[in-house]
Amino acid sequence: MNCRDFRIDILNDLENRLDTRQRLALEKHLGDCKTCHAFSLKMQDFSRFVDREKVAAFDPYMITRIQASMDARDSSQRFPAFRRILQPLLIVTLLLIMVYTGIVVGRGYAYQNSLNNDLETELFYISDIHTADYKSF
Repeated sequence: MNCRDFRIDILNDLENRLDTRQRLALEKHLGDCKTCHAFSLKMQDFSRFVDREKVAAFDPYMITRIQASMDARDSSQRFPAFRRILQPLLIVTLLLIMVYTGIVVGRGYAYQNSLNNDLETELFYISDIHTADYKSF
């Protein structure tokens, strides 16, 4: 038996599909080949792990969670038109209202009056410089 045949037969051995003659050839190869022996140990560990995972523990609340999940999915699909059409329209409308409010608030600010006051202040200081005595600086 070569290593390639061994790898095929070890899977059948783990599932108890080998006859006595094949099993003896497998054990003989295991005694001769250290690589295949290590592989067989890993496969046995893997097989035990899979067997442990196959056994599912009974969860009495599983049905309740599944039903709650299904109810939540059904409730989210009750208003598909709202999600596809009305929700984007609502968002656009709110954005337009916010922009309009910003424009109204911006116009309410006495920007022009502020410019006039700033200009008057500048003119006052300029005229004050012309009338002041330069020696006092």
